[in-house]
Amino acid sequence: VHACLRQLDLGLEALAPLTELNLFGSLLSSQLRPLSSAGVASEVQTIDLRHRLETALRAATAPMSEYLKSLRPHEEVLRREDSACVAAFASADDGEEQSFDLPGIEAKVRELRTAQAALDDALPDRVLIGTFLIDVVALKGALHAKHEAGIDLLVQLVAARGSELSASVSAGFGEIHRRLTEKPENIEALTALEEFRAEVPRRTNALAAELEEMSSCYDALEGFQVEIAEQDYTARWGACRWPQRLVELEEAVAQRAEDDRRAYEAELSGQQEEFQQELEEMCSRVAGFDQYTDLSRVRHVAGVVRDVETALADFEKRTSLFNQREVLFGKEATDYERLSSVVKEFEPYANLWQTADTWRRSQKDWLDGSLLALDPDDVSRVFEQMQRAMAKAVKTFQGVPGCLAVAKNLKEELASFSSSVQVVTALRNPGMRDRHWAALGEALGTQIQPDEAFTLRDATERMKLHEPQIMAEVQKVCDRALKEFAIEKALDDMVEAWAPIEFDVVAYRTTGTSVVKVSDECNTLLDDHIVLTQQFSFSPHKGPFETRITDWETKLRLVQEVLSEWLACQRNWMYLQPIFDSEDIQRQLPAEAKRFSAVDKLWRKTIKAVTAAPHVLTFCDDDALLTAWSSANEELERVQKNLADYLETKRAAFARFYFLSNDELISILSQTKDPNAVQPHLRKCFEAIHSITMTGEQCEMSDMISAEKEVMPFDTPLQPKGSVELWMGEIETTMRRSVRKETETGIADYKVQARGDFMKSHASMVAISVSQ
Repeated sequence: VHACLRQLDLGLEALAPLTELNLFGSLLSSQLRPLSSAGVASEVQTIDLRHRLETALRAATAPMSEYLKSLRPHEEVLRREDSACVAAFASADDGEEQSFDLPGIEAKVRELRTAQAALDDALPDRVLIGTFLIDVVALKGALHAKHEAGIDLLVQLVAARGSELSASVSAGFGEIHRRLTEKPENIEALTALEEFRAEVPRRTNALAAELEEMSSCYDALEGFQVEIAEQDYTARWGACRWPQRLVELEEAVAQRAEDDRRAYEAELSGQQEEFQQELEEMCSRVAGFDQYTDLSRVRHVAGVVRDVETALADFEKRTSLFNQREVLFGKEATDYERLSSVVKEFEPYANLWQTADTWRRSQKDWLDGSLLALDPDDVSRVFEQMQRAMAKAVKTFQGVPGCLAVAKNLKEELASFSSSVQVVTALRNPGMRDRHWAALGEALGTQIQPDEAFTLRDATERMKLHEPQIMAEVQKVCDRALKEFAIEKALDDMVEAWAPIEFDVVAYRTTGTSVVKVSDECNTLLDDHIVLTQQFSFSPHKGPFETRITDWETKLRLVQEVLSEWLACQRNWMYLQPIFDSEDIQRQLPAEAKRFSAVDKLWRKTIKAVTAAPHVLTFCDDDALLTAWSSANEELERVQKNLADYLETKRAAFARFYFLSNDELISILSQTKDPNAVQPHLRKCFEAIHSITMTGEQCEMSDMISAEKEVMPFDTPLQPKGSVELWMGEIETTMRRSVRKETETGIADYKVQARGDFMKSHASMVAISVSQ
């Protein structure tokens, strides 16, 4: 309507400059005059016509509005995103795989195509409604395009699913085909193949379900009259041929497996027969081992022993494999007891000659190698093992003369060498120091100081240290060295144990400083080390370390005393710090506040230092620190005593303060500017009193309240002024006076008030007292 009227207005504005010819006013003299002096648009007739036009137009648009309302249902289609058609079929919730709803997709495609077909009937190309001609062609085109886009997306979804399934089916059947066509190299592989063949039906059933779904997808695409891509067409029919290919392959695989089984069974029988021959040869070889009796050929015989042991180990592996394969063939496992007997029979020979070879090699290394390179523990261990082996061999070879002679010979050699082992153990003990070598040289009358060239042979053959008399002197010096080493090592271990022990410095409330924590490990370590050090001080072998032991014990005791004084000072400081943090206490006890302030400065200075260097042993090894803490403890004890005396004067002034502990009384005295500080303690000072009503900045006291919330007013309001013990005394006096007054009032009211009114209008204690 507005557009039409706007066009009319533009036309009238264009006619304003034009003139009209007066044909009827005077035929003889034509005159031209303007259409209107004020403009065409202002003429009454024009305005009336415009108004009538506007009314007609508005009446004509009413049917068109109704028609437009009938088109509203199509608006949802136009606003819909193309992907909305497949949203319900192409997504899964919470990360779970959604089953493919092919029937739903087919129904949706049919629904969209039905909607397309219905558009031609529902929407003509043009509609004449009164004055207006409505063109619907563009709308129909847009609706057709929307439906077609949704159909294309659904078709793509089905095509993608079909392609995915064809690839999955082909891959699954291809893997089965690959496994079935593999050539098994042994019976184990053949057994694995047969186990896989047993699994093939289960796998093919799962693939058949996928194959059926794939076919349904492609059938649906054909039903949609959609052209399928050539590669998808090839993949579809390639996947469809797999089941038949497997049926044909299964027959060939079954026949091949049967042939392979017979071949491998025959191969196993041949291997077992060959093994039996080798085992017989090995039995003969082991049985002839008693011919080896020449110790000069020990290395050769030891090599033969190693070869036999390797062969026997291989025999055991082969028999284990034979038994496993017999089980696979369904046979009873062969008993290779003969092999066990051979192994057991060979064991004494192996031990004999291996020990002999070890002895020959070790003896040379021990005698001619550098004495300083020998590990006494390793030498003793190997030597004892050889002695036990030879003792056992002598018992085992009682019926084998040649081997018995070898065992006895080795046993005697080992026995004669035992004194040399004692020399190694003595000289190579870790406690030997220069002073011990000097003492040993003095005892033997010769200088002895081993270097890299000094050998056990020098010690035994040249210096005769293994002989009993000389060995006794050597042992005496070496025993002393070992005991001194034990003390030295224990001292080193104690020093090392203290390395990680540190103070735990923890911030203390809002004081701006900290306190220290000493672990239980530290205390235990300190006690244990002091006891152990005292034991060392009584040891006859403390000589070389006497000064070190004394210094260490002094250090530990100093640390213990410092910790004791420090922790005692910390307890007192933590108790007094919040007390003297109060300005009221500082004002009432100026001398004690000054003493505490001096200790507090020492405390903060020390805490700052220990935070920077928290190692316990290093920090506490300080005589000045012990003196400082001792003096601090004396000062704090004096402060505590004077504080106690001060509290006693307060209790003497107001006796009910005896009902309060020191901490409770201090909490009141430290807040004298706040009378409300006494409220938590009133129940202890006055029986049955829970609190007092205090109002205003001056904390005017007007009532006393019981634990049952019963209120009794004071006869006269009380202003808390002066020392707390003074106005607490005034409270007590006021309480007595107020109770007396209330009781007198109750006696007077009892005579005139009804019983019920009397009980409600007076405090319980007054009502009970008057009633009695």
